[in-house]
Amino acid sequence: MPEEIKLRMARAYPDQVQRVREWFQKLEELLDDERTSSSDYGIWISAHYHEVANDWERILFGYDTLIENVCDQTKSYLEFKPEILSAFALAKRVGELVEAAEKVLSYRGMITEYPPRTMVEHLERIPKSALDRLAAAVQKIQQGRPSEPSKPD
Repeated sequence: MPEEIKLRMARAYPDQVQRVREWFQKLEELLDDERTSSSDYGIWISAHYHEVANDWERILFGYDTLIENVCDQTKSYLEFKPEILSAFALAKRVGELVEAAEKVLSYRGMITEYPPRTMVEHLERIPKSALDRLAAAVQKIQQGRPSEPSKPD
């Protein structure tokens, strides 16, 4: 069984991000003002740093954590790692297979004759040979090979 990976850290909330953004916009305006001296910068930063003291670290640490754990390091833009994209594709394919299984069950009258309460009850009515073929198809998808269509039981 694959190792379960957990990622949990305190996140920056939208108001924190907005506060840091506004703080840097004010600082940029101050730096762009030709009438401001270098000592004015230090005075302003000393007077206003408390407004963003912990927020900027949380934002940057969160960004670094996401980039390191979620993004493809070979790209110059933000994109999911290949294994995450593969997992999304597999989840989509499994969803399609479950949808197809629901249609087969419905078509065969297995749902309408004996209406089960959950999808598990639907799946319990599928013949073992069909489940084996489904498992083989999922395994091929995981290995990056397309599955061949098979005849229903």
